[in-house]
Amino acid sequence: MAVNTRKRSAFNVFKSSNATKDCLFGIASNPSIAAAVSEYEEQRKLMKTSKQHRRGSLSSVVREAKDENPSTPPYNIKQAKRSNTCKSEPRLNSLRKSFKRKKNEQQKETVAISSGAKGVQQKLQSSTSASMLLDSDETNMQSAKLLASSSTFGNNRSSMYHVQVSSTESLQSLDDNVTKNEFIQPDEAIAWLIKPVDTTKFFKEVWEKKPLLLKRRQTKYNDGWFSTKEFDDILREKDVKYGMNLDITKYVNGKRETLNPTGRAYPAVVWDFYQQGCSIRMLNPQAFSRSVWKLTSILQEYFGSFVGANMYLTPPGSQGFAPHYDDIEAFIIQLEGKKRWKLYTPRNVTEVLPRFSSCNFSEHEIGEPIFDKVLEPGDCMYFPRGYIHQANTLDESHSLHITLSVYQRTSWGDFLEKLLPQALQVAMEEDVDFRRGLPIGYLKHVGVCKAEKASAERSEFLKKIQQLIMKLANFAPVDAAADEMSVGMIQDMLPPLFTADELMCTVHGNGAFWDNGCVRGEANIQPESEVRLIKPNCIRLTCDSEGGMIYHAIENSRSYHETPAQMINISAEEIEATQCIIDSYPSYVTVKDIPLKTVEKKVNFLTLLYNHGVIRTKLPLIQDSMV
Repeated sequence: MAVNTRKRSAFNVFKSSNATKDCLFGIASNPSIAAAVSEYEEQRKLMKTSKQHRRGSLSSVVREAKDENPSTPPYNIKQAKRSNTCKSEPRLNSLRKSFKRKKNEQQKETVAISSGAKGVQQKLQSSTSASMLLDSDETNMQSAKLLASSSTFGNNRSSMYHVQVSSTESLQSLDDNVTKNEFIQPDEAIAWLIKPVDTTKFFKEVWEKKPLLLKRRQTKYNDGWFSTKEFDDILREKDVKYGMNLDITKYVNGKRETLNPTGRAYPAVVWDFYQQGCSIRMLNPQAFSRSVWKLTSILQEYFGSFVGANMYLTPPGSQGFAPHYDDIEAFIIQLEGKKRWKLYTPRNVTEVLPRFSSCNFSEHEIGEPIFDKVLEPGDCMYFPRGYIHQANTLDESHSLHITLSVYQRTSWGDFLEKLLPQALQVAMEEDVDFRRGLPIGYLKHVGVCKAEKASAERSEFLKKIQQLIMKLANFAPVDAAADEMSVGMIQDMLPPLFTADELMCTVHGNGAFWDNGCVRGEANIQPESEVRLIKPNCIRLTCDSEGGMIYHAIENSRSYHETPAQMINISAEEIEATQCIIDSYPSYVTVKDIPLKTVEKKVNFLTLLYNHGVIRTKLPLIQDSMV
């Protein structure tokens, strides 16, 4: 996506949490910085009147566009000397000299100045935010507005990207080849979700790093996935249970309440709650809505892990949930009405990409938002796990949106949690160093109460621990841990939603049926048949000394963990045959190419897989007229 970068603001000032103010300033030969210096001086005078500010931490971040004045080189300061107050002219002159010394080393356009950070902020070297607005007057699809609000945690920079399409016609041109009613491939689904942002750019610059807002200006862009009318139909036609499928919530005067009755959620009762200002959350709309199932099942093929969904219906002028952060990567798809969203950066490093969701926060615990915008139909927003958020409807409009949840428990730490116990088991079996006894009397030198007491024995003990940990990597069964991780994901996943073509070429829609007192249409794998996996990420092959197992999600329930993942036991010689089919995807393989000894074994093995629904044929099998 091409963006005009000629118009950028010199800098912006934001307030940080816990009443700590961020003083933002910059020094460069660029004339546009004069306003920034002036504003900084005003802030400095205000801070002198506050003991709290003199005790607190000051951090500063400036974004500057060299395109605004091409003759001005980009400058950057990694870290300024910490102090509780900022001197004006002497300090400015000192910083100018520092800029000149370092300008040959700089490659970024961001000027970052951190001063006086204490406590947690001192450890993080963090600033709340700074923003950069790029405007474009062009009306083609590549014209957009980009808002970047950055937050720093150590060396990791997080920014808020706001992409606003300039014209409805331009977005339509991007969407000519892929619509939600047509796409069936995972890469098409993710491309539709984050249009007009390029997929490669998204995962390189945004994913797990910063929020993204897509203002598309096309109110019908998200139509067709879900609606309030469909929700009402589900309440009337399906057995929707409170707590299991539906929550009734309310957030008033800083307190969130869940008001779930027991039993089935009858529409009259649910709508009465709604009229009283309560929000409605459907926990698994994919279990009831075919369109939501389609979207989530295709996206999970892209991510290789479970993609969940929640539906949120909120009446006008209300809020259903307290500020909190989640343990998932979230995509917000606005379907109806308007909703005002506020986002807040993680408060410390422990809340950056957390493994578990937070409790409910009060307003004074979260500080000022880095983002405060209204989502309208057609818009989409993404934010990483750990970003605190809250949302409320406007007085004149209700809101309906779906939140897609992605990549829960799919971190390096989760993988190592599977890997390290297995690595230790292998190491203890194969290396005598892991089986040697601990030093006699070692407990005299290690323990929490002895952590600050230095001794030769303690140093030697810690050195030995380090050596064994380094050695442990040589015994890590990475592939076995990957299999264990994958089997867990197969258990989590939704069953795939099949196209009409897939149904006609699989056991799911082709084969024998009852007709007028007779069984007709039996279809069998033939020696000339061509086959492939029906979906690439819905199965996992594992093996041991006795044989192999094929785990698959084909028969999973649309309700999370309602049924266990299914498993097909295969012989040792069939492992290679299975791997041949897996490796050949998306190409088809003929029966004769399957690495088994006889045609009979090949046909029998493929018939086994076909009858379990994990493979499809290239063409519908020829059906006998009668059996």
